[in-house]
Amino acid sequence: MSQRLSIEFVIIGGSLTGFCSAISLARAGHKVTLFDITDPEKGTPRDGGCRVPPNATKILYRWGLEERLRACSLKSTGNVYARYAYAVHGSTLTNDSGSVVGVVHDWEEKILEETGGDFLLLHYRDLRRILAYAAKEQGVTLRFGEAVKSLHPHLERPAVTLQSGERAEADVVLGADGQIQPGFVTRMVIMEATGQEEEKTPSVMQIFHIIVPEDAMDKLDISKGIRNSGKVFTWFGHSYGAFGYPIVSFQHSRLLSSFEVLTREFHQGGRVLCLGEGAHPLPVIGDAVVLGRVFSHLHRREQISSFLQAVQTIRQARVAEVLEAAKGNIFALFIPRGSRRRTTGSCGSGPSAGLRTLESIFGYDPEDAADDWWLEWGVM
Repeated sequence: MSQRLSIEFVIIGGSLTGFCSAISLARAGHKVTLFDITDPEKGTPRDGGCRVPPNATKILYRWGLEERLRACSLKSTGNVYARYAYAVHGSTLTNDSGSVVGVVHDWEEKILEETGGDFLLLHYRDLRRILAYAAKEQGVTLRFGEAVKSLHPHLERPAVTLQSGERAEADVVLGADGQIQPGFVTRMVIMEATGQEEEKTPSVMQIFHIIVPEDAMDKLDISKGIRNSGKVFTWFGHSYGAFGYPIVSFQHSRLLSSFEVLTREFHQGGRVLCLGEGAHPLPVIGDAVVLGRVFSHLHRREQISSFLQAVQTIRQARVAEVLEAAKGNIFALFIPRGSRRRTTGSCGSGPSAGLRTLESIFGYDPEDAADDWWLEWGVM
């Protein structure tokens, strides 16, 4: 068998997908440079709490990051579903929230053991910082405070131009610069090249993401339960809902999110691939893992474009599955007034279709998905 080929990658954006792609490709022996306008130590405007599910943590554990993650996270033990309602009595607004109306779930240890990971709750900034350090340890060149002004697809040497005027070329350019923060370029280039149009259809939903400081939590009756139980709390309302969970550190933030999905993520004429939130509203580690796994088999430059196409093909079905489950979880926050029900159980025990979906999602391994593709198509 011919010797594996090492090539150059430029990554735009220090998102979770960006850093994980850098780590995954560097572990496969490739040379990687990552540009981001922000420094992980200083955070971003989107900093807030994040939940890292078992299908993601098992990958990070394989990369040797378990101890670092545990040092700045809390382990989720399950979910509590409660009422979220306010009642008006004359001129008085009464808070009727907090009573448990749904299923009180504990994560079943057997399920978590089978997935190989944990469900962790932590600050987005802490996770980015851990990934940045890991990328540097793998030999990735990290250039923070560097904004990418434009992207130039090319069949052999695509490039980016920085705000400073510097031009950086590579064999492949990966866009992990999202679609929310100002300055993203990859999504727009891919849409123009593939003839896709930005269809921003207003939904009936607004999503806000905030972090409540500890001194404000002291004023809430449920604060002790949230702090000490390790549970993710979900509150159901008539046309509104909320969920919350504890993290180690606190900062204020707010997030508005959209669900726009690219039907094609690969620029076939220019060796450019859009990853993560630039292609779909999921900051998934799976994109990065599939990318590194597929490119670990690279032996000839002629394979580069077909490998990029393969990453898109492998990931699209998976993204569609997770998005469908995520939409169901969001709309499940809304229940009619007067609905009250309480049961208890273990997450993973019982006939619930929702729990079976979670098992499928948590049990997914992107490395296996990439290996399956290679066995079926790559060795031909």
